Amino acid sequence: MTLRSDRAETNRRKDALSGYYASCIMRDGAFTCAQYSRCRASHPGPFAEGQVHYVGDDYDLRVGTRPFRVAVIGQEYGHGGALVGVEARREMLHRSAFSSGGFNGRNPHMRGTTTALRILFGSGPGADEAGEWLHPAEGEPIHLFNAFALVNFLLCSATDGTTRGRSTRTMRSNCSQHFRAVMEILEPNVIICQGKGFFGAVAKTLGVGRAVDQVFEFEIGGAGGLGVCLNHPSTPRWIHGWGRLEQPYLREVVEPALSEIRSRLVG
Repeated sequence: MTLRSDRAETNRRKDALSGYYASCIMRDGAFTCAQYSRCRASHPGPFAEGQVHYVGDDYDLRVGTRPFRVAVIGQEYGHGGALVGVEARREMLHRSAFSSGGFNGRNPHMRGTTTALRILFGSGPGADEAGEWLHPAEGEPIHLFNAFALVNFLLCSATDGTTRGRSTRTMRSNCSQHFRAVMEILEPNVIICQGKGFFGAVAKTLGVGRAVDQVFEFEIGGAGGLGVCLNHPSTPRWIHGWGRLEQPYLREVVEPALSEIRSRLVG
């Protein structure tokens, strides 16, 4: 299949996101979300506000004649400080992508994300560097981490002092409007939700059934797409996680679901 990137379209989306952040999230180094006081009051523990999303430079891809815009959805960062802007988020993700340790040097979350992208783009699970690069019909090779968006349902992290998210119902309800707005700007046609605990909020926002471990259909901006809700890759139980290539959940659930999405979209 012929792969093409439309960087001009991706830049348009990034500009639209930056405009949304400035009008609704944070501006001039201050967090301006109208819901902040209610969300902050709902969680007595550590709280980091204003942690924005990542969009790769080659997010707008086409495989053959079909768009292939991939969004990986998490609940929240679960770490880091407040007011993490676009450039800081980009640096954070690229540091993980291009660390000297390669695939095995990444944390379980990013190993799982790498594997998901490899399956979707056809190279299959593996730790080799070559399998992480896409070769478009025109232009330079594209690393997988430039070929997707990493979007969290929440723009703030409430934790218990560890990296474990402790979001409240108030936070999930209030942030759903921001999540929907971001999805309408990005218009993904592939969604991978990492974590079942918050998928009910995602499903409600997108207007889809609460199916897990199986492919579901959704619609954003009048265009349809395919998604799946999976365990988080760093799930501690061996049989339920997929941050390592030898874990059974990867072979038995993740790979079949993502292969189905790829087959249905690009054949």
